[in-house]
Amino acid sequence: MPLGTAATTTLPVGDLGQAADALRGFGFHDHRVDADARVMTKPGNRFAFRGHQRPLAARLEERDDGVKLELRYDQWLVFDSGELSRHAKRIADSLAR
Repeated sequence: MPLGTAATTTLPVGDLGQAADALRGFGFHDHRVDADARVMTKPGNRFAFRGHQRPLAARLEERDDGVKLELRYDQWLVFDSGELSRHAKRIADSLAR
C-alpha cells in the first residue's frame, strides 16, 4: 500500500468476495489477493483536482464485525482535503442499501 493519508471504514458485507465485487463496481481491479486480505487499485488521472479522480488503492481485510476498507491515494500527495474519507463513506453507504 502507498504511504500517506488513509480513510478507514467497515463495510456491511459478509466476506471479502462481496466487498471486492462492490469495489469493482466503483472501478477497482485486483492488484494482490492473499488469504486474509486483498489489495485493489483504481486507475485515475494523477493531475486531477478532485480526489476520487486520482489513482486509488484499497485494502480489504476480513474482521469479526465486517470487512475493513482502507482507502489511500495511489500516489504521493502533500495533503488530503477530506475527499478520501467522503469517497470511502460513499462506498460504505452504497453497500448498506
